Amino acid sequence: MSAFRFKLGRVLRVRRATEEIQRAKLAEAESGAREREAEALSRADSVRAAEASLQVEQSAPELDAGRVLRSLDASARLERIERAARGRAVQARSAAEVVRDTWRDARAGVLGLERLEDRERTRFRTDVEAREERVIEEVAARRAEEVRRKEERTRNAS
Repeated sequence: MSAFRFKLGRVLRVRRATEEIQRAKLAEAESGAREREAEALSRADSVRAAEASLQVEQSAPELDAGRVLRSLDASARLERIERAARGRAVQARSAAEVVRDTWRDARAGVLGLERLEDRERTRFRTDVEAREERVIEEVAARRAEEVRRKEERTRNAS
């Protein structure tokens, strides 16, 4: 009896390797996207803190115009930095989604071949079991025939 051999085994191994590479790229892209999103949130917090500080300075009993203008300028710079960080976060998330789609396609290819392999393995087992059953039936039939002949000889001899 021969062992099961999946005819597309090499293709499956290549697809599994490709899927693993895509999974690693996805993990890297996801990590980068999360870092960019965390940076954007941090920048947004800085902007809110700068705006709160500016409001405190503007409501002070003695208004220092130079200080208020510097705070306004710093707040505007922080807002630009925060918008840029948000843009990088959106871009990184979009890139991660593209990588995720590529990984899903690779995963689907692997799953399809694995299902095909399972079907072929099941068919192989069924064929092997049927052959073994036929052999068992043939052996049983031969033994029954031998017993019948022996009994016939015994009857003829008596």
